[in-house]
Amino acid sequence: MRRQHSLWFKVGVVATAVLLASCGTVPLRQPDFPALLGYEVPAIEDAEWLDMTPEMKTFVEEYSRADHARHSRAWALAYAALDPYILDFSYDPRQTLTAAEAFQQRRGNCLTFSALFVAMARDAGLDARFQEVIIPPKWSAVNDTLLVSKHVNAIVSDKHRDYVIDVSRRQTSGRDIIRQLSDREALAQYALGDDGDGGEATSSHTIVVDNVAPTATFNFPATAVDEGSPINLSLSDPTDPSSVDTAAGFEYAFDFGDGYDAFGVSASAALIAPDDSVRTVKGKIRDKDGAVTEYTGVVTIVNVDPTANPDADDVS
Repeated sequence: MRRQHSLWFKVGVVATAVLLASCGTVPLRQPDFPALLGYEVPAIEDAEWLDMTPEMKTFVEEYSRADHARHSRAWALAYAALDPYILDFSYDPRQTLTAAEAFQQRRGNCLTFSALFVAMARDAGLDARFQEVIIPPKWSAVNDTLLVSKHVNAIVSDKHRDYVIDVSRRQTSGRDIIRQLSDREALAQYALGDDGDGGEATSSHTIVVDNVAPTATFNFPATAVDEGSPINLSLSDPTDPSSVDTAAGFEYAFDFGDGYDAFGVSASAALIAPDDSVRTVKGKIRDKDGAVTEYTGVVTIVNVDPTANPDADDVS
């Protein structure tokens, strides 16, 4: 059984450790994500975001010494990183920085602090990794860009114990869904990150949503129609991928071979068949955004022999 500890503190109060006993989790194998078809793969500028500076190395050497009577080296380094009287790191949800920049400026978001701590812990010879805490998606929009917030913290192992280091003071619970991040995945979030909502690193993606036209079943006479009889056209079972478009309703238009009538809300139309002929009939369905689907059919109109009424009075 491996114990996991969540380390955080309140400003101005001696750092405390909230101990959460849990079974060690087996890291999930990360799949290789295929390139998006039809899209250019963006080049991410090289960022030495986990590089250590001499000042950082001095900090690690001074504060990673274990108190053998009480704590491990991981605990000692985490305590120093979280203590406002030692590192004095200010949580700034809008700043995504490299580890060196974070150490120099003493500020940053959850991804920034996690990078800083992972870099220092590894320099101390400790096993430190990034992990993502799966939280309900929180979306925001800036112009044509959609932003989704994510939360990242660090985990470090020492003496058969795991310590979760979270600058946002969020306590890890047994109900949390945790996913270990590779350095490559964390770097990708750094390259895209510009967090602005409660401590989560934010990835931005421009999404263009194309309107999809509604569909329906086009009904027209499948057999020949006698001249003088009605030709009935209709569009039934309308569907649309958008529930908003479906709720708004659709408009319909029909063509009996002489051109379309105006769009209207009626899903059916009828015309008395004229002289025998073969007519191409059409129907259209349109959603509120103007997307249209058109259907075509062929109707055969047959001639009907005239009839005479022998009982009718002769007209001279």
